[in-house]
Amino acid sequence: MRQVLALGVAVAVLAGCDGLVFGPLQKPGGPVSPGITDPGRLRTLTTAQVFEELKGTCAGCHADGMNKPFFASVNAFQKLLVEDTAWVVPAKPAQSNLLALLEGRGTGQYTQMPSTGDTFSKLAADGHTTVNMAELSLWISSLETQVTTPTGPVVDTYLKRKTAEQILNALYKQLGLTESDFINSDLDAIADYATRSPDDYFQKYGEKPGAANWVALGGPNYVEGLARKTDVGATFAQALTPISQAFCRRSILKSGNNALFIDAKLSDTSATAKASIENNIRSLHLKMLGQPATDDDVAELLGLFQEVEPKGTTTAWTAVCSALIRDPLWVFY
Repeated sequence: MRQVLALGVAVAVLAGCDGLVFGPLQKPGGPVSPGITDPGRLRTLTTAQVFEELKGTCAGCHADGMNKPFFASVNAFQKLLVEDTAWVVPAKPAQSNLLALLEGRGTGQYTQMPSTGDTFSKLAADGHTTVNMAELSLWISSLETQVTTPTGPVVDTYLKRKTAEQILNALYKQLGLTESDFINSDLDAIADYATRSPDDYFQKYGEKPGAANWVALGGPNYVEGLARKTDVGATFAQALTPISQAFCRRSILKSGNNALFIDAKLSDTSATAKASIENNIRSLHLKMLGQPATDDDVAELLGLFQEVEPKGTTTAWTAVCSALIRDPLWVFY
């Protein structure tokens, strides 16, 4: 678990692209006609060729600036997908989760790709893609000995993030909060982290709660002539840490809100309900990062929980929640 802010993966929240999503190949005017792929064809493809074959189907939701931007460039495809054994295990297609997802056998948050409708393998069998599953399997089988050197510039996918609106919307949805939980909060320390565009008030920057935090997250202030920012600078990094902590704490303290408690209760301690806490950490990891937690992930987050647990379980869960939000895999970056 990366507990420092190392922003990396962007997600197309408003574009409807959640997780690893592969949409059907489209051409102007509608879907492609059947028959592009012969399901029985078997070509030996290089990684660069596989990138080009899949790009037309997958780049719509995985291009530069989107969630898991595997298709931002051939270099991104190599570094983010091919070299990550969570997706591709060289020489072992049967153990490669990429193929499992394409065939509808995924075990994480998403069990198939595309996430709705026909699986990629069904689309390929019906001739709606330019590469078939047998060719993808053969490509992975060859990766152990195949040497691929992607060409072209390195795309700066690691420093892309979403807008202030999308980040704020993500915080609200994942944590079970609304704007009124901050603007009208009687918890003064938390209310200081209200986040709202000053232009919503038609007043100058700083005159209403939340304006400074909004600008720090990169939101525009048109009255003051401040343009939108989407870079990952020091101001953004410094702002997201306390904002994430305040939002997490507000979620925990909100009456009747159990957004952070799926398998455990706030009253559980590591001395009396360690298993429940570990299960809750696993559930939050999947919910907030979009992939199952490893045993090491759980152990590291449990260690963080226990480190601050003497200050109370509210503080302990605030630490865990904030660490997940600041993880580079947070699904709404």
